[in-house]
Amino acid sequence: MKLVGRVLWWNDRDGFGVIEDANGNEYYFDKSATSLKPRQTIKRNIVVEFSLNAKIQDAPCAATVAIPKINKRRTLETRFQRQLEKAAVA
Repeated sequence: MKLVGRVLWWNDRDGFGVIEDANGNEYYFDKSATSLKPRQTIKRNIVVEFSLNAKIQDAPCAATVAIPKINKRRTLETRFQRQLEKAAVA
């Protein structure tokens, strides 16, 4: 299942960072879990799609982190915003 989250922070030099979902859960990820295209970069606060890495049991980790294309980015940001609103109500 694909999850949606916002990059909380990213270290470009070391190639790792943290994604936060709408419920405030944090997921570690590194560059090997991304599918970056040429000239694509990971930046703080960008909304991404990801799945959970079930192989790592010690800490929640993201796998297959994907930065959406421009035409899909607005849809994904809207979906994330709705999840934030739902989490705030609960």
